Amino acid sequence: SGDDAVIYGFDPAGGRLVSRTTYADEVDDVEALAPGRHGVVWAGDTGDNRGRRDSIAAYRVVPGTTTRDRPARRYTFTYPDGPHDAETLLVHPRTGRFFVVSKSAFGGTVYAAPPHPHPGERPNRLTVFARVTGLVTDGTFFPDGKRVLLRTYGTATVYTFPGFAPIGTVRLPQQRQGEGISVSRTGRVLISTEGA
Repeated sequence: SGDDAVIYGFDPAGGRLVSRTTYADEVDDVEALAPGRHGVVWAGDTGDNRGRRDSIAAYRVVPGTTTRDRPARRYTFTYPDGPHDAETLLVHPRTGRFFVVSKSAFGGTVYAAPPHPHPGERPNRLTVFARVTGLVTDGTFFPDGKRVLLRTYGTATVYTFPGFAPIGTVRLPQQRQGEGISVSRTGRVLISTEGA
């Protein structure tokens, strides 16, 4: 949020910037990235700290392309129960279906997108899928698609999928505003922070 709609790609071996992809003219509050199938990255414009947005959006982006080469597709969504702040976008590695997890002091709600949402401005309706604990700041699927990892500012919890039964929770290293988490293809967990 507060910047352009840009996804940066880096070489994991040396940290060199290899791509800068602008995917939209304007965004409201992008809070999440999620890996999709076939090199696609989903950008979740889901932030709503004041609870005033009528809809949220997810952008299907192919990094390294320009909007002239391959424009990003925007998908618009509405909640069934009014606006929510959300910082987590989950994309299932096998089916490609995605989920939004709301951020609330009373625990999050997992909302499911339709299996085949239509792109554009006409909204797709999200449905309640599960409830989770904690102030969720990010999450991701494990590569097998059978488990989900959700983080708060201080912990990470592994859940079953699709049941969202908690398997275990670990305390994360102390970070200033820890808001990112990912799992590599080998199962290595990486965390990131919005602060220094």
